[in-house]
Amino acid sequence: MIGRPRPRCAFPCPCSQSAYLLLLVLVLACPVPGTAEMQRNVSPDGHETALAFCRPATIAEAADPAIAPDGWVQDEPRASYSRGIVPLPLVPDWVGTLRRAVGALAWFDADHDGDQDLFTGTYFANQYPPLDDYYNFIYLNAGGVLEATPSWRSDDQKHTGDAALGSIDGDVYPDLFLANGGTGLQGCQVFYGRDGLLPTAAGWNGTTGSWATGCSLADFDLDGDLDAATSNQGVSPNPYRPTTIYRNLGTVLETSPSWQSNQVGITSECDWGDMDGDGYPDLAVSGWSSWETGVFHNAGTTLDRDFLWTTGHPERTDKGVGWADVDGDHDLDLAVGGSGYPDWLFANEGTLLGDVPVWASGEPYTGCQDLAWADIDRDGDLDLASIHFSTGHVRIYLNEAGVLPATADWQYDAVSNGSAIAFGDVNGDGWLDLAIGWRTARSRCS
Repeated sequence: MIGRPRPRCAFPCPCSQSAYLLLLVLVLACPVPGTAEMQRNVSPDGHETALAFCRPATIAEAADPAIAPDGWVQDEPRASYSRGIVPLPLVPDWVGTLRRAVGALAWFDADHDGDQDLFTGTYFANQYPPLDDYYNFIYLNAGGVLEATPSWRSDDQKHTGDAALGSIDGDVYPDLFLANGGTGLQGCQVFYGRDGLLPTAAGWNGTTGSWATGCSLADFDLDGDLDAATSNQGVSPNPYRPTTIYRNLGTVLETSPSWQSNQVGITSECDWGDMDGDGYPDLAVSGWSSWETGVFHNAGTTLDRDFLWTTGHPERTDKGVGWADVDGDHDLDLAVGGSGYPDWLFANEGTLLGDVPVWASGEPYTGCQDLAWADIDRDGDLDLASIHFSTGHVRIYLNEAGVLPATADWQYDAVSNGSAIAFGDVNGDGWLDLAIGWRTARSRCS
């Protein structure tokens, strides 16, 4: 896509009421058929509008999901490529039938039949062409193949931007925690797993008045159950919120978070990881423009309310954080996704991350929306994958002896805006498969 300056706030922007009103009109404006238009789409956290000169697809083009999955055709050529030994094709093996704004993806056994199904969380987005709804749904796995049309749909519509899996109630069935929000500040939810298909109604609903932009589960106080952290924002004229933790009371989360950070700003993702090697998970949080990305240190039974470590760059806009032992030295390093800035990797120096990134992505176009670590080539170390909202690019950087390349080893151009990625083994062959959203597609390892 062209038009890739530093991301600007868009509907529903928490930064300025006047910008909100202006861009609302632009988002809802209908294009003139057959003419070039500036396409604008809104990311799950409402901040970013992806820009591209494009035109409405013809009937023939719209029938081909490889050309126009969202009803638009870009004016510039696509840019998918592969080199090295990334075992993924450049053409999806499966494409879902629903056109929705995808904010979260997660692979798990939703019907307890022994294989992995694909959960898809969606969000409300004012855009053209309009979307039918924003119910969450699951594509069930039948013999290693996902169904074309999802047979599970949530009872209610929630603006879902992230999802995390774990046994919150302590049984053997994975539970699904959803980071919800939107302009209505819809509360987070938990769908409890059971022996059979996941219920379509949430078993737990949070009551906090925040827009949760990210979530992560961990037993941060080491009491034997999983707690939930969320990164958050609000909506103008009160756009700022703290990072929060819902403690687990044994088999259920408290409905209002009992821990919150002193920092009250706009954060976009969070991830638990033991930075200092003391056995207690610390919490990394990425910050929107003018808010630093940093780590809250775990003091034993609670987190410090101020950052122990930061990137030192509050001017950056970061979206996505992820811990991994990249260099094999048995401590966790931290990847930070940049939106309008390069993606970075900070190496762990023993008990604290370094002050200067040891790696930066080298592509000219940035706009990270989500990132994930996975051993895609099965060589025993973790590789870095990212998806970029502004370009629709999914990128994989192979880890070679603890070093990531500046330019991705594999890039898939998703044709439309990229918003979520997730790795899972859908066909049980031992190779990780990749699900991507906006339009949910999966590339199978072979």
